[in-house]
Amino acid sequence: MLPSLIFLDFDGVICDSLPECYLTSRLAWEKLNGRACDPAKAYNTVPDTDHEKTFRLLRPFIRDGGDYLLLQHALSQGKALTSQKNFDQFAESHKAFHKASLTLFQECRAELLDYDRSRWFNLNPLFDGIPSLLSLAGHGAGFILSTKPEHFIREILHHHGITWQADRIICSGKRPKVDIITELLEKGESTRAYFVDDQIDHLLYPHDERITCLLASWGYIFPQWLEEGSVPAVSLSQLELLIRKADKSV
Repeated sequence: MLPSLIFLDFDGVICDSLPECYLTSRLAWEKLNGRACDPAKAYNTVPDTDHEKTFRLLRPFIRDGGDYLLLQHALSQGKALTSQKNFDQFAESHKAFHKASLTLFQECRAELLDYDRSRWFNLNPLFDGIPSLLSLAGHGAGFILSTKPEHFIREILHHHGITWQADRIICSGKRPKVDIITELLEKGESTRAYFVDDQIDHLLYPHDERITCLLASWGYIFPQWLEEGSVPAVSLSQLELLIRKADKSV
């Protein structure tokens, strides 16, 4: 039995997927508004840096693929989004739009992949320092727990020269991530777990005392989350220590 298990979110913890998600959502937004925008044009259009900067600043509100297009919609309306509650209220008032957005977002992602697969992968860089941490965590204590489909995670890691066990990549879908961690602890691999995510709502969900939730300080977070301290933050160097303690073989 391992001393503890380490569960890492993917987008915002392992991978800086914002460049790809921004491009995909822009392509989807153009199509949604009846403007022809093929993948070649999407890849080669000079980005609106101010718009992308605003998009990045509001990225911490995002929970799934449909939210990216919802954020594009809010920005197009000049909607002031000042809190997660504010964003969720906007989403609640656009339920039908959100459902359709997720489908369109996935379709546009597939188009970009088909047009230039290598370029798509390059828009999904890993955060500095992450490859070495994954090498440590991959010995057995580490899991990747994400809303992102497993095959995308596996292919992105492979593109960056990282091999990861397929059974250690878990797509949570709409299930609370902490519930999945609890189930795995019940199987007896360990008696405790650390869960690292950058979406603070995933970490505030009620959980059992065997699970320590940690906010990735390098991810898509708002500075006030660190200041408030409602969830303990973890740095990359601190995470390395946790991984080494979780699996004595490293």
